[in-house]
Parts: sequence; structure tokens; C-alpha cells
Amino acid sequence: GTTYTGGGRPVQITNRSYVTIRDLAVFGSHTDYTVDLHNADHIVIENNDIQWGSIIVAIWEDSDDGIIRNNRIHESTGSGIYFLTGGAGFDWNAQSNDGWLVQNNEIYNISPKCEWCGVTSGDTGDRHSIGVQGGGNNHIWEFNNIHDSGGDGVGFYNWTRLASGNAQRNNII
Repeated sequence: GTTYTGGGRPVQITNRSYVTIRDLAVFGSHTDYTVDLHNADHIVIENNDIQWGSIIVAIWEDSDDGIIRNNRIHESTGSGIYFLTGGAGFDWNAQSNDGWLVQNNEIYNISPKCEWCGVTSGDTGDRHSIGVQGGGNNHIWEFNNIHDSGGDGVGFYNWTRLASGNAQRNNII
């Protein structure tokens, strides 16, 4: 199916496991997060066309062992796929998002200079096609086509040494 929204979060999964999001066209106009996961394990996001929003796929709070495969992720004013844990404004002891397979996605037009989205400088702060902020372990990211990114293609950032438990280890890109 297709979902359009002018606000909120078109797809939000909180405190759930084993959910599949498949074969959707999701247009998140003027949203923060188009697909928004919180403490969501074993989530499969595949064969979707997901666009618009400041972060297209936001993964928070110990969401583990998911798959993001065969999607078109595009037209973001911020980031494409963003794994976020711990740090300023967050729980320093938040567990990392671990064990994600990100495979065969086309990720493009991520925070570019664009008239349609009102970004004229190409600088909206965090701009990652795929990013990890805080912890992230045992990810496999392969065969993704990343192009026309206004910032990092792939970015890893850890808060500080105080963010113990938010390691970034054993990732394969």
C-alpha cells in the first residue's frame, strides 16, 4: 500500500519484535522520522520506497538483529538510515543497536542542496546516508548503492569515553 502524512511518524514501532514492513511506498512529508523504531528487535524492512523526512529510517534504544534490504531510501533533508543510542540528551547507558543487515539498498538525495526541500546550503547538521551515533556492533552492510549524499556516505560517531557500553565493534562494510 501507500501512506502519505503531513506530520507525525508514518511508521512507528515501539517495544515490539518480529515485524515486517514490506512493499510499501511511504512519503513522510514534514516529518522527523519516516520509519521510527524504538526497542524493536528482529524488524525486517524490505522492498519499500521510503522518502522525505529529516531521518528516513531512525533506529533507537537497543533495537537489535534487524534487516533493511532492497529499499529505495531517498529525498531526506537529514539522514537516510541512522542508528542512535546514548549521548547528550539521551540515556548514557542506553544499549547499542546491534546485528543489523543493511543490504542491496539504493540510498540517494540525502541532505543535498535542494530547492524542493528548502535546503539551500546543503548543511543540515547530521547528514549521513548510513550513520551510527553511539553504539553499534556486529552490523553487516553490503551491496548498497549510495549516491548524491550531502554529507557522509557512511559515518560512525561515538559520544565520549563516558558512553561506556556504546561500543562500535565487529562491523563489516
